[in-house]
Amino acid sequence: MNLKAYGYILFVCLSMLKYASGQNDTMSVYRVFEKAEAIYTDYPDSTISMITKALKKARKINYVNGISESYGWLAYLYQFKGNYDRALEFYDKAIRYDRASKLEEALATDLINLGTLLSDLGADQEAIKLYRESFSLYQKIGDSSMVPHVLNNIGVYHSDHGNYDSAVIYLKKSLNYSALREDLDGYVNTLDNLGFVHNMLNQQEEATIYMREAIYYCKTGKVGLKSVAQSYSTYADFLLENNQVDSAIYYGEIALDIARQTQSDFVKSFALKSLFPAYAKLGKWEISYRLLDSFLAVDTRLKSEKSAQEAISQSFRWELDKRMLADSISDLNRDRIKAAEHEAEIQHERNMQVWMIGAIAIALFVIFSLYLLNRSRRKANTLISQQRDQLKEKNEDIMDSIQYAQRLQKAILPTTEKISDFFEDCFVLYKPKDIVSGDFYWAEKVGNTLYIACADCTGHGVPGALVSVACSYALSQSLIEENRQLPSHILDRTRELIIERFSKGGGDIRDGMDVGLCAIRYKENVVHVDYAGANRPLWAFKKEEEEMIEFSSDRQPVGDYEGATPFRNKEIKMLRGDALYLFSDGAPDQFGGSKSKKLKIKAFRSWIIDANKLEKMDKQGEFLEQKLAEWMGDLEQLDDISVIGLRL
Repeated sequence: MNLKAYGYILFVCLSMLKYASGQNDTMSVYRVFEKAEAIYTDYPDSTISMITKALKKARKINYVNGISESYGWLAYLYQFKGNYDRALEFYDKAIRYDRASKLEEALATDLINLGTLLSDLGADQEAIKLYRESFSLYQKIGDSSMVPHVLNNIGVYHSDHGNYDSAVIYLKKSLNYSALREDLDGYVNTLDNLGFVHNMLNQQEEATIYMREAIYYCKTGKVGLKSVAQSYSTYADFLLENNQVDSAIYYGEIALDIARQTQSDFVKSFALKSLFPAYAKLGKWEISYRLLDSFLAVDTRLKSEKSAQEAISQSFRWELDKRMLADSISDLNRDRIKAAEHEAEIQHERNMQVWMIGAIAIALFVIFSLYLLNRSRRKANTLISQQRDQLKEKNEDIMDSIQYAQRLQKAILPTTEKISDFFEDCFVLYKPKDIVSGDFYWAEKVGNTLYIACADCTGHGVPGALVSVACSYALSQSLIEENRQLPSHILDRTRELIIERFSKGGGDIRDGMDVGLCAIRYKENVVHVDYAGANRPLWAFKKEEEEMIEFSSDRQPVGDYEGATPFRNKEIKMLRGDALYLFSDGAPDQFGGSKSKKLKIKAFRSWIIDANKLEKMDKQGEFLEQKLAEWMGDLEQLDDISVIGLRL
């Protein structure tokens, strides 16, 4: 045999060794993915280290599927840890690599995972595009494993945006796919969603059928505990809404028992939110308060987690704007994510408003009754020692109840963060005289119009708080349920609702409120403001004018008033950068200074003029709070104080 033949045999042997080595390396990368599946929830950092090493090995041997899956795993792991900067980086790499390598199955999976992340952050518009592209890819390659999940997410998107007919179409498709694959958890989840949508369409019979079918499958023991708890909670909420209180409590208690086993605050919150108003409807206050306390504790933890998540994700949103993915998220930007988050929060608040207002009104009524009882007892001058002890104990109970009322009243007030979302530069100075207040502020968004009001109800403390709950609810009903859009029309309808509610108990009750209400619409640099007021003016500063402008109100309250006339609407044209101020009469009427005299409106006006010289609204709020503290000194606060400042 000549040297050429030996050389050829040597070349073949070396090639076979190299191939065998490559095969072994490929299998070792694949085994890393299998191990990651088993340990990532308990050891995410160790899993990231493993996958990073697997990525290096996959690159070294040019293992295309391994590189793609490594990118996808790293993106998902960083998302799991809440590191959205790194998650975005690896989703970007994964999707670009999948497209370049024509890995359609991997691309479909990465698109739906990124869509889920964007949906969790409130960027529903961008998420839906990714879901649709993912769905098209799954159909193209004939893989139906993730199709039910994609279709369900699209259906939920349409439901969240009020497109219930479209939601039904996609959810039924998801149901069919889930049934074909015997995906029982997905099937039950979609049944619940269909029940919810049919209920929103006022199709209670269809809603009942879907929800009962979900309960039937939950009883088989083949559905995950979280899905079971959510199904029972959804059905309990539906029964409560339809006044089947005993049944709602039965299913709600089952949901809560299962939710506790899941150790998930979200699932517990879902179960608790229908239980405490149900017990309240039956007059079982002790149980209702206990469950409400549990709900508030869980809800506080969830909000804290959400705030932390949002803080972590600030740089993520900026990065997402900067690095838009070429074919799937080309029009994603921070403003649209923010707007979507606002809409989701507003929708959530509206869904909670009905049962929350009812619970607040009932709780405040009980508190007010206890308050009157305590006041009459204090007037008695013949109390014996035992009665004094009882009174002390009752006072403690009342204070506990008033503390509850404070937490509940805060729940119906828009948060400072919500107002800051509407107006990037603003302040709210809110100082109740007592623990609860007759003053309140109110904000809503309908379409492209922002509504904000500062109101002063009859009285303060517990009586004022009772009136404020009724007035706040009447404003929301006039705008949201009855679609009155002009501030003057909203106040006219609110007056009718307040008179109607306070006249039901008989007697001559003339409670109501003084209020300033603005509707604000932006069109490029021009800001259109519609204003109507009841004994409360609107003060404004325009950039091109150095003096404050006052827009006067109608000299009548929102309530039963002899000689009442329709409220007048004022159209005001302003520019971005101009400022608006709404306030109650608490600050101008406060006594203080060296002579212990009333501040009066003229002096308060000068405070606002001085405050307006400060660029940032939060600094203006601090300035006014300091001026008020210096003016009052050691004197008692006489009334509730509220001031709102907005930079348009």
